[in-house]
Amino acid sequence: CYHCGEKGHWVPECPLRTREKTNQEENKDTSQDICYNCQQRGHWASNCQQPKRKQPRKGKCYQCQQEGHWKSEC
Repeated sequence: CYHCGEKGHWVPECPLRTREKTNQEENKDTSQDICYNCQQRGHWASNCQQPKRKQPRKGKCYQCQQEGHWKSEC
């Protein structure tokens, strides 16, 4: 691992990196952040308690050529 110098894992799986990231997230002030899901302040969409908002897809469906969804949803 190039991050911690230990053998047996790669950087994305590094336990040290995961701990550092968790500590940074715990210490971050989210009071002014706006959630992309519910548009309320104080949390991120990944921590939102509201049901996930279904947003229209960008681009056209390869199946029907209509906008607003993908082929897998056609």
